[in-house]
Amino acid sequence: MRFLLTKEKELRPLLVVLINGVLIALSIYLIMDIVLHAVTLGMTPDALRTTLYGSEEQFVEPMPFGTLLLQVHTDLFMTLFVVLILASISVRVLETARAKRIILHLLGLTGVFTPIFLLIAYFTTYTVLFIWLLFFLGWHLLTLVLSCFLIWKVMR
Repeated sequence: MRFLLTKEKELRPLLVVLINGVLIALSIYLIMDIVLHAVTLGMTPDALRTTLYGSEEQFVEPMPFGTLLLQVHTDLFMTLFVVLILASISVRVLETARAKRIILHLLGLTGVFTPIFLLIAYFTTYTVLFIWLLFFLGWHLLTLVLSCFLIWKVMR
């Protein structure tokens, strides 16, 4: 984290390699997280409804509340790491303070509200699942785009 404290504008070659390695690993994690949620919960509205609420026609039990809490806990924990990593790199690489504020606030808010909407959807209606799906895909898309932009910015 020393690179956050220095006043040098250009990054050293080793730091460029390290930052790019972290951002590539983060991008791989985000893609695998989408795959994991698609396998465990489903990515279509019908699959989400069946997983969370169960289905009498298909003899599928609803998801146990403990399993959902574990999923929400894990998502919140990993969101914290992703936001902190991207924030620390963005603070150093992005030039304008307004862009930093907007991107990082949007990243943090969508990251926190995504698991919360999944928890709310468990106790409420089917329409909240659509909100969760939009927030989930939006957060992952935002973080992937920001990671790719930061890789491009660091390489320049």
